[in-house]
Amino acid sequence: MIVITRYLLQRPILKCVIASSTSSSKSFASFCYNGSCNNQVSHCHDKSYKHTHSKLTCHYGERSVSTDATHQWTLDRVSREITTGVIKNVIVLAGAGVSTASGLPDFRSPGSGLYDTLDDHEINHPMDVFDISFFDLNPRPFYRIAKYLHPANYKPNFCHYFIKLLLEKDLLLRTYTQNIDGLERKAGIPEEKVIEAHGSFATATCRICKTAYKSADIETAVLKQEVPQCHGNNCQGVIKPDIVFFGENLPKRFFIDQVGDFRQCDLLLVMGTSLQVYPFASLADQVSSSIPRILINNEVVGSFGSSANDILEIGDIIHGLKKFTKYLGWENQMDKILLDDSKAI
Repeated sequence: MIVITRYLLQRPILKCVIASSTSSSKSFASFCYNGSCNNQVSHCHDKSYKHTHSKLTCHYGERSVSTDATHQWTLDRVSREITTGVIKNVIVLAGAGVSTASGLPDFRSPGSGLYDTLDDHEINHPMDVFDISFFDLNPRPFYRIAKYLHPANYKPNFCHYFIKLLLEKDLLLRTYTQNIDGLERKAGIPEEKVIEAHGSFATATCRICKTAYKSADIETAVLKQEVPQCHGNNCQGVIKPDIVFFGENLPKRFFIDQVGDFRQCDLLLVMGTSLQVYPFASLADQVSSSIPRILINNEVVGSFGSSANDILEIGDIIHGLKKFTKYLGWENQMDKILLDDSKAI
């Protein structure tokens, strides 16, 4: 049995050193810095670029890789291979940062995340509200915060509609999301294309008799911060949204579909995640070492930066995604999607 677990990963320091020289020794440049590497070899301006010998060394924690920088992936190169039909099967991994632009709180940001700001006298630790053993003893703390996570209060944003555009262009193999808000569904991405690894509010189940409910059946109680109770056969059991709590199994689809999905994947796009919760975090390392991985995030996470196939866009997520959209030449199409969909923010 595989269950969702709590895991803390400290951010390592990424150092990159790039050095290049042409056979005629016309140019030489090197740099080293802490933080993120955008995988751009911008110093090579010699017209005889094919004769340039460049090397990239990335030091990421205790790991390092050295490779020919002329074969590195960049947003520009990925965009060309998408628009020319070379890349056809994109997997998206989405974390809480994808939904923060819609107004939802994230969980782990120091000082502002849900776990840091949660103040409830009935819990000893913020994570208790998502612990199944604690919920069965006392569901009230969860239902005091569930209102602020419920999809009825939020609308999709640019990130969700970018995933929808991938779908419309027949490029989206699957999106795996840690989010429980269901905003992918609201953006028009069909259920078969979305794996909600940590569940969602879309359905709910009685903890005692296992009667199944739809989101609408308990929405009023959730928004009133009340504990919904089962009315089947006078059960009176507590109804819980089908969100995966600590100590519960992930959906079967999460394990079944990933086997085939990651064999087909030729581009992995990771957005808005700390990659601190397993087994979801392990997905980032499931692709072949030859497959490009794009991280659009506010920090470097996981094993990103350890390979020349990694492209790091560190900073505001929507800004990074708009940059990618511009490289792809999809700006007008994105504007149309945002304009046409009444749910857009």
